[in-house]
Amino acid sequence: QGPGAGIGGDILAGGWRRGTQGVGFWGGDTGGGIRFSETSVDGARVNLTEYPCSKALIGGTWKATVMQPCLTGVSGGAAIDTTRYSDGLHSIHHCVTDFAGNVGCTGDGTFAIDNNAPAHPRNLALAGGEAWRRIDDFDFSWANPDQGPASPIWGAFWRITGPAGYDTGVQFAPGQNVAALPDR
Repeated sequence: QGPGAGIGGDILAGGWRRGTQGVGFWGGDTGGGIRFSETSVDGARVNLTEYPCSKALIGGTWKATVMQPCLTGVSGGAAIDTTRYSDGLHSIHHCVTDFAGNVGCTGDGTFAIDNNAPAHPRNLALAGGEAWRRIDDFDFSWANPDQGPASPIWGAFWRITGPAGYDTGVQFAPGQNVAALPDR
């Protein structure tokens, strides 16, 4: 019977992830025990953990020195630097290998990365043009940059400055793909 593997941690906690994220993994075997495990992102190994086993190198081959040479239950963790990957969806899985060479893997988990801020908005426009007005009431609009596979825009920071030191300070307008600020 082959070993079983498990995976979890911050990287699989849902939502969009950025920076360094933790991954936890574990495995179990009822035979000779777990010799090593590996975690892969998008099919490329990002972590390899070798566990202690009672073994000896005999004739160029590792041989067990006791009946159950490796630990039957193992666990560990690793840090994954998401800045090494493009923004968007990625897959992760974990495999364990027992002393006899049997492999057990988790299914692919999916996580989303967004390490890059969006580009500046395009085509800022003031409703009614830029002429002088009698009433202090302005409506602004703009075109959002394409986010590609990254997370959607969830708000816009804005600030209005003017003569004699007028300054609204930096404000935040929440909303998915917000592209207008009415009544400023």
